[in-house]
Amino acid sequence: MSAVQPMADYASPIWYPLVTQEMMQLLWQSQRIAAQAVIRGFRTVALSIAEVEAGLVPLEQRLHRQAIAF
Repeated sequence: MSAVQPMADYASPIWYPLVTQEMMQLLWQSQRIAAQAVIRGFRTVALSIAEVEAGLVPLEQRLHRQAIAF
């Protein structure tokens, strides 16, 4: 996950305020795949639960923090 997040978040302070629902779906999907791989969970595990179990910062929170820090 540490190799994928920087690529997914590249220039996020610029594009995050303009992101569409479809774009967020793609980001959520990649976050879900990574979280489930870390915890080796079932596909039915909710993303928020998988993120907590995997020790990942929730996607919206991570992108929002980066936008504020910019």
